Amino acid sequence: MTKDRTLILILFGALVTVGGVCVHQDTTITKQRVLIKKMYQDCPASPVEKSADKKLEEDLNREYAQNNKNFFDDRLPKDTLVVLKKNLIGKNGDKLLGSTLCIPNQTGMHCTIWLDPDMNPAEVTASLSLLHEQCHVRLWGNPGDPHGASFQACMLSLALHDAFRDIW
Repeated sequence: MTKDRTLILILFGALVTVGGVCVHQDTTITKQRVLIKKMYQDCPASPVEKSADKKLEEDLNREYAQNNKNFFDDRLPKDTLVVLKKNLIGKNGDKLLGSTLCIPNQTGMHCTIWLDPDMNPAEVTASLSLLHEQCHVRLWGNPGDPHGASFQACMLSLALHDAFRDIW
């Protein structure tokens, strides 16, 4: 490993950077291991083969920024990546529509939101899943049930501010 690039392992995206070379691996959330020595920002988070998926991924990243401005007072991390990743698996082996991981950094935290394109077959489904995951970003680090009262309040606030108007 070079001094400026070290190993990164992120759940689901399972992005490993060794000596500046990006290697994508599949892992499961049950491993619950995150080894982070340094974020290597130039490494892509996901190989996206299809141009339609690439366009959707780009659209979702723009939508994240717009949602952040419109519904979260621009308080979510601006460098969050929205990545399409197939076969997201939860702790109990359930297929997931999406998942989020946030890692502290010098400016606060860096988050990655993974959305499974197979579980979100329509743009409207992906948009709903994105808002759901943005509530997880908003509440990252809060103790307790990840879908408990705070999460429900976040989703209700989105509904009250018409976040679902064109997609619900």
